[in-house]
Amino acid sequence: MTMMVEARKRMFLETGFIPGEGRVIEVTSRDVSDLDLPENAPAFYFFDRYEATLVVDGEEVELRSYRQNSSGTHFLGGKVYTLEQIKEHFPDEAALIWNIGQSRSKKAILTSVGLWREFEDSDDVVIDV
Repeated sequence: MTMMVEARKRMFLETGFIPGEGRVIEVTSRDVSDLDLPENAPAFYFFDRYEATLVVDGEEVELRSYRQNSSGTHFLGGKVYTLEQIKEHFPDEAALIWNIGQSRSKKAILTSVGLWREFEDSDDVVIDV
């Protein structure tokens, strides 16, 4: 049996808030200023994927890893609130207050499309891309 392996690392970004929700786009850099994002993308994050082509007895087999090295979420606009600010400005949002109170970061973002999301320490807000 003869076997040859060609391996490569590819970088991607996915629009949206959670994996599987948005559009996956291959990129050459994680530099936010170099991106050409689709319109109406409220957020995105980066990830890597390792791929390999095996040639076994003349037949090619493609292998692909799960997502690796995922970045924090980059929100396009929005406003970040601490738990205390949410309690003060949005006192009727009981479920939000409870959820953010249970979170590690104790912060949330009101996104540019009007949805609340937990704001992790690895996340950031991008004003212009």
